[in-house]
Amino acid sequence: MGDTEEEETEKPWKATEDDVSDALSGLAKTQDGTSVVYTTLSMPGADGRRLASFNFALTLLEHVRHLDISNNKFISEISESVGQMELLLSLKASGNRIASFDVPNGLAFLQSVDLSNNQLGAWDALEAPHLRYLNLCDNELTAVRGLEQNTELQTLLLANQSKTEGEEMTKTLTSCDGLGLTTLRELSLTNCGLESLDAVDALADVGLAELRLPEIPEAPAEWRVLVIQKLAKKDAGGALSFTLEKLNDQLITDEEKDQAFPPPPAEEEAEAKTE
Repeated sequence: MGDTEEEETEKPWKATEDDVSDALSGLAKTQDGTSVVYTTLSMPGADGRRLASFNFALTLLEHVRHLDISNNKFISEISESVGQMELLLSLKASGNRIASFDVPNGLAFLQSVDLSNNQLGAWDALEAPHLRYLNLCDNELTAVRGLEQNTELQTLLLANQSKTEGEEMTKTLTSCDGLGLTTLRELSLTNCGLESLDAVDALADVGLAELRLPEIPEAPAEWRVLVIQKLAKKDAGGALSFTLEKLNDQLITDEEKDQAFPPPPAEEEAEAKTE
C-alpha cells in the first residue's frame, strides 16, 4: 500500500492539551510586557499523528505568532481557528486538504503564508496589510483575487496549478488577471495554464525582478525578448529601465535587452549628436 493510500485510511489524530503544550516553544514577552508566553506552535503531521481539526481549546493559541500545521489532514475549518490567532506572523499549512481559506476579519500582523499542496480552487481577498510572502503552489486555482489588500506583498508563488477529473488532468490559472500588484518582486507561474504570452500584459505595471512562466507551446523562439519588451518601463523622457533580472531562473543578459530595444545605428547617433 502506498503512502497516499495509508494517509486516506489513517484516522485523524486528536491532540491533547499536553500534546499542544509539548509543541509550544519560543518564549517571548506579551505585548504589554507583563508576562512571558510561548509564541510558536509546531505540529507538522507524521504517521499516526495527523490532525484534521483543532480539537483543543483555542485559548492555548491566543499568543501564537508562528504556526506550523503542515502535512496534516485539515480541510477548511482551519480558517475560523486561524482567524482567532490575532498575533499570527507566519502560517505553514502546506500538504493538507484545504479547499478554502476565508478569514473575514483579516490578520493584521501576518507576514508569511504557505498553503501549497492543498485543494484551493480560488484565492479571494485576505486582509493582511503586512503580508510579504504567499505560497499557493500545487493547488487547483482558477483565479486569484483581492491582492490589493496585501500592499507589502513581494513574493507570490503560483506554480503547478491543475485539476484532475477521472484520468484527465487539466492545467488551471489561465491568465494573469489580478496579479498586477506593483509591490511584487517575485512571481512564479511555472506549469500553469497560460496559453499565450499576451497574458504577461497584465504585469506591465509590476516591478518584477524575477518571473517564472510556464512553457507556452505557441510562443515564438524569441519569447524571452518579447517578455522583456512587455515588462520594460519608460519614463516621461522615453528613457528605458529594466527591473526584471531573472526569467525562468536565467539572468536577463545585456544582449537580450539590446534585442528587445535595439540601440540606434551609429550614423543616427552621430546625426543626433550634431543636431
